Amino acid sequence: MRCLRIAGFFDEDIITSLLDSPRLEEEGFCFPRSCRTDKAIKARWTGFPDRLKRLYLHRKIQKHPRSPCAFTCWVQEVLEHQLGTTPEVEQKDEWIAKLVDVTISGHYEPANLLSPERCESWTERIQSESWDSIDQSIPIILACSAIKRGDCAELQTALQSGLQTQRPCLRFGVITLDVAARMGNKEIARTLVEHGCPMSYDVIWNPFYVVSVSAVARNKEALEVWVEHLYRTHPNSNIPAWECSQAVRKLARRGDIEMMEFLMKRYPTTLHDQIGALPTAIEGGQCAAVQWLLARLGAPLPPHRGRQLLLYVLDHCPRDKRWRMVQLLLEHGVDPNEDARFRTPLEAAVAAGEVDIATMLVQYGANFNERLPPGLHLRKQSPLMLAVRQRSAPLVRLLLENGADRVYTWKRKRYTVCHDVKQVRNLERVLRELGWEEEEVKPEAGDYWVLGEKLRDTARDRAAATGRLAGGA
Repeated sequence: MRCLRIAGFFDEDIITSLLDSPRLEEEGFCFPRSCRTDKAIKARWTGFPDRLKRLYLHRKIQKHPRSPCAFTCWVQEVLEHQLGTTPEVEQKDEWIAKLVDVTISGHYEPANLLSPERCESWTERIQSESWDSIDQSIPIILACSAIKRGDCAELQTALQSGLQTQRPCLRFGVITLDVAARMGNKEIARTLVEHGCPMSYDVIWNPFYVVSVSAVARNKEALEVWVEHLYRTHPNSNIPAWECSQAVRKLARRGDIEMMEFLMKRYPTTLHDQIGALPTAIEGGQCAAVQWLLARLGAPLPPHRGRQLLLYVLDHCPRDKRWRMVQLLLEHGVDPNEDARFRTPLEAAVAAGEVDIATMLVQYGANFNERLPPGLHLRKQSPLMLAVRQRSAPLVRLLLENGADRVYTWKRKRYTVCHDVKQVRNLERVLRELGWEEEEVKPEAGDYWVLGEKLRDTARDRAAATGRLAGGA
């Protein structure tokens, strides 16, 4: 018991030192920098444990007289508006607890709300918004606090008083419907549904749907209520299935396999959108989610969708995850040669300089000598031509060693890729004698060179010959 008490004492002592240290805001939360351009900075605050957030915010309120910030100014504004200038201690503490709850639930740039350096500019900016007065903020604050504490009676009172669940409170960065979707329990969700609340809200003209928000927040209790309400109110509509599929796609982007499985088992209509979730999982670089979705398909991907997904990997997947993503698709049976009239995965890999991916595509049978319809070869660059334009010796070597045609045509010129070490060395020597720098003469590309010859315009030659014959006659 004594050991536990000592450990608890040191734990509180460490926490106190942490919260009082100026380095917490400067280096921990990086308040001098903006999180709009760096989401990792904002994650430092959002990932801070709620217990420590509460202690930190209470300390900010205590320091308000000597170091005010926008948050503490809003707290004082609410206290004076609700309790007057001389509030009772119990009432004041109750309101402060509610405001701390709401602040923890909000979306905002931490530095704007909590940094003393931005206090004046941020409070002036918010107060200039005529539609976000303190009178309009109070009902939202009370409702969000009730949701956080699971108090359905207080939420019902706010709803009966005309609360607009989609309206934002800029002071604390909260929207009632958003807080309910992320943090509300089953009873809170039922209270809102029975009141006829909407199923979506806007944030800076971007729509958010409570089904997707609850799914991403892993709030299974509220999620079941929202989805069942959709199916009950839209029995013959595609709306429930569409909103569930949107939720699955957002979960796929985050790689949350557990929640995807929960949705698909609970609501089988989401099974139809497994292919639709693949691009978002690819874009998020979620290899495990892609593998899980592919394993659940039960049938090969349609050829055109397979080609689209391979191209999507090369265009949108994080670079460090591309090779694994391509491997997963090829192992699942995706054909890298579907419809050569359009851009092929091999062409995309070569154009991006992805040697390892191009090698894997060739190993899986990617065609680099495809037969194109008449005229199309004049507008479409071959993989070898793309490799030459990349000045990539590894890609050129890969294609030639696997049997690529050394000759290609582009813009009325015929090019032949040659590999003759002796001739290349002679050419390098001549260029040096002409004054070229060493870096220009012998780039990393190495021992390949391209011979270009202009093609004769046969149509023009025939026309000229016809003119000569006519003149002679």
